[in-house]
Amino acid sequence: MIHHCRQLTPAELNAAYQIVMDAAAWLEERQLPAWRVPYAIYAHRQHAGENHGLFVEGRLRAVVTLATATPDAWAELVIHRRVTWLATLASIREPGGQHDGQALVGYAEQHARTIERRDLSGLLLR
Repeated sequence: MIHHCRQLTPAELNAAYQIVMDAAAWLEERQLPAWRVPYAIYAHRQHAGENHGLFVEGRLRAVVTLATATPDAWAELVIHRRVTWLATLASIREPGGQHDGQALVGYAEQHARTIERRDLSGLLLR
């Protein structure tokens, strides 16, 4: 299967958010912890260009947020102010998608390293 990863377009916001909500529901059904990111926060991340997706044969199958702002609650714990956070990773649960998350995390790491090469010192991927 042919897959590629890229930053999501504004038109893909709702499809991406649906993947996030479906993944949260899947976790909750199994009594696993899940955070249902509010739509307003996810839309803000989209507007900031932080949402990325994995496409398999042209179909969006997994999403990740690469945020650069440090959450206020973590500010005291973060030494470096220039950080890329891997957040809100979710994928469609269907046959053939076992490696979608792994591929998207690989892309996220490479994307973060590209940002680092743009002269952002102290970049961390967590």
